[in-house]
Amino acid sequence: MKDLRDQNEVAKAHAAHADFGSLLHDLEAALRGAIRAFAEYHAADGKITREQYQAWNADVPPEGDYFDGFNAGVESVLGAVDTFLEEFTLR
Repeated sequence: MKDLRDQNEVAKAHAAHADFGSLLHDLEAALRGAIRAFAEYHAADGKITREQYQAWNADVPPEGDYFDGFNAGVESVLGAVDTFLEEFTLR
């Protein structure tokens, strides 16, 4: 059966669909970049030193490897965001 649609309109629709797909791809890339940038900000801003702890808290700083463990926990968000982004899709 012959296609009765106006081929100029069909061409416009195909072009619009391609534009939509391209823009959706760009949007997803921007969102991924923003999520990753926030995780990097959190990892950099969330780490603390013994001096910062003492300035922010009235109690005695914890002994042992508390700060190494705390900072490793803060940095673990980078691994978590990588896992999330591997699974994340807008479609």
